[in-house]
Amino acid sequence: MTPLRSHRAAVVGVVAVAAVLRGLHGGVRWHEDAWRYSVYPAETLHRLITGDLLRLPLPFTGLHPPAWPLLHSLSEVLSPRPAWWLLQSLVWSLGAVVLVTRRSVWAGLLLATAPVAVHYSVEVNQYALLTFAVAGLWSTPPRDGRGVDVRVVLWALLAAWTHALGGVAAVLALVSLPGGRRWGSLGVFGVGCLPLVPSVLEALQDGGTFAQPEWKAELVVRDLMGRFGGLGLVGLGLALTQVRRAPRLALALVGGTGVVVGFVVLGVAAPHQFPYLLTLLPVVALLAGHHPRAAVVVVPLAVLQAGWQGTFDAQRVRALAEDVAAGGRGVDRALASLAVPWTCPGLNLEPACAGDALVLLRSAGRNDDDKNRSSPVLWRISPLWPAPRIHLPQVPAGSSDHRYGQPRLVSTPRGAFAVYVHDQVRPTLADIDRQHPRVWVVVSDVGPGSDVRTDVERLLGRSARPVGPDFVVPP
Repeated sequence: MTPLRSHRAAVVGVVAVAAVLRGLHGGVRWHEDAWRYSVYPAETLHRLITGDLLRLPLPFTGLHPPAWPLLHSLSEVLSPRPAWWLLQSLVWSLGAVVLVTRRSVWAGLLLATAPVAVHYSVEVNQYALLTFAVAGLWSTPPRDGRGVDVRVVLWALLAAWTHALGGVAAVLALVSLPGGRRWGSLGVFGVGCLPLVPSVLEALQDGGTFAQPEWKAELVVRDLMGRFGGLGLVGLGLALTQVRRAPRLALALVGGTGVVVGFVVLGVAAPHQFPYLLTLLPVVALLAGHHPRAAVVVVPLAVLQAGWQGTFDAQRVRALAEDVAAGGRGVDRALASLAVPWTCPGLNLEPACAGDALVLLRSAGRNDDDKNRSSPVLWRISPLWPAPRIHLPQVPAGSSDHRYGQPRLVSTPRGAFAVYVHDQVRPTLADIDRQHPRVWVVVSDVGPGSDVRTDVERLLGRSARPVGPDFVVPP
């Protein structure tokens, strides 16, 4: 076998490992979080549907630029099936592994098996796309000569249009280009970022931008190690030995780390959220891949990481499959009871034609960044079923207001029904009773001492009945 073919085979092998790990994790992450996060790009989706294309680049999703909201909204328009939400991120995460592996098989193997990368690989948000953009940015070798380095500029624009930290990585990559390429490339990049300026200025003037919790070292370190383990420190140590051999990557690591720390200190970044590490992970992997004896460290490290992450997710996928196959939960009873389907001509909710509705109520976890939770309840609704957004009369068009349960019209094998997902008991829950002839509320994951069930009963004036591990509030 020629060296070229050997390298191709190695790339395929690394990508296959990455695909297995991310596929297993994706099976777990069809979760209430995915349903709730899918509504965030509502303004972009509304502008896309109404043809307001000239203003598409303007809306940020929270503090985040419009690249991912636009891609997500396109999938909602073309095929509103939740499976696409997860698949998009999985593809971007795999793409990052491909880009890094083409430069170094050992670097790619490190990125493919890193628990942090797998953890955020199939979420309904922009972080998998950010990993892809940063991987492309730092795995693309700069060209000598003069003029604009088009390839690096394109990766830089994708990074900046995806996340603020992607913009930081982009600037670091461009200022470290050879002198003949630097200023022209920075100029083109600046022009390409001009549409983002109004939203950036608006975010800087918003007090909520700097309102994240303060840093508490003990809590942060405990959470970090509990979720990802300490194996990644081995790869970081290997990378630090190579900073002199790769000055551009060293700048990326030091500069990027400094900005992340600065964001936490300023309250822009939450200390309990770790997706920001994805802007550094491809850089760490590429630096580690420079080591002449990288294979000696990376191969056993990758085996341990893949075994740990893969076994954990495989157990959870098996538990989900067994729960769905067994049936007997409240959600099964409620789904079987839905009888009057949606007959409205469009997606605008009107009580006269809205049909029966299902409400899934599950309290949010202790940490909104923890992606280890799974949902046997939501898995009763296949992500392959079409589920376009329903427009509520009390919610302005294009609003991402999360208090109304983000209703979707789910095309089940028995007909199309409105499904709502709530993470706490709010007064808006009572609106659903007035807008549908019959409503089933399924309360799941009710722990000891929880007031969720009694709060629902008090709000709706109906009693909840235990069905398996769930509680059902019938019409």
